[in-house]
Amino acid sequence: GDAGIMVEPTSINSLCENMYTILTDKKLWHSMRNRGLERSKLFSWKITVDKLEGIYDELLGKNEY
Repeated sequence: GDAGIMVEPTSINSLCENMYTILTDKKLWHSMRNRGLERSKLFSWKITVDKLEGIYDELLGKNEY
């Protein structure tokens, strides 16, 4: 989603620059914090368990029909 900043995973400079920007730009920090909290509402243990159960059922050949 838009709750994070993409960086080149092998670029230490890119990671450091973006971390510095977030830490020094309070408006950006608050915006990212709020977007992250909203995004976290899309995830729950219930959803995780349901998806995992579906995977197990598929692997074990269980059908619901």
